[in-house]
Amino acid sequence: MTSNILTFKAIAGFVCEAEEMCSLNNRSNQGLTQYARHLETVPVVNDGVIDMHIDAFRSFCSANRELIANGALHTSRARLVQFSEDLDFDAVKLLEDLDNNFVYKHLASIASMV
Repeated sequence: MTSNILTFKAIAGFVCEAEEMCSLNNRSNQGLTQYARHLETVPVVNDGVIDMHIDAFRSFCSANRELIANGALHTSRARLVQFSEDLDFDAVKLLEDLDNNFVYKHLASIASMV
């Protein structure tokens, strides 16, 4: 369970920091904003929801592991980190909105954890 908490904190840290950076740069990313708000409400003791967030990133990272490692995520067809039908964000769009090194560093770290 401890590794799940660390993984969840890495995910939450990345999403919330990316959302904050998008806001500061006047880059609108509604899906990311909703995802960040949801993460901020998840108690660390809610194993089910934490596992669902980890699974969402696991699916995204599994589909894009090689592209993340090679810095070629912009060519991905699997663009969404999807928690549910109503809650997702386009992770590839972050490359347009933020510093690519920031995005790749965090995604590579998360990919190694999931």
